[in-house]
Amino acid sequence: MAIDAFRPLTKAQRAHWDRARRNPGRPRRGKGVRVISVSVEQDLLLASDRLASRLGLSRARLIERGLRMMLEEAGN
Repeated sequence: MAIDAFRPLTKAQRAHWDRARRNPGRPRRGKGVRVISVSVEQDLLLASDRLASRLGLSRARLIERGLRMMLEEAGN
């Protein structure tokens, strides 16, 4: 039977298996990120999603760039 060919994983194989199964998550940016919830009007959200798509950005990246621009403009 095929089951007879199986054996427990070695320590190295177990470490490799655990790394492969681990969910990588989102990449860290800067000093890390914090997830927030923001309410946005539907029309504004649709327009921002279209702009992000045209620019090849994610929604989060578009919002981040907008916040950075506003903070620079305000002198912070």
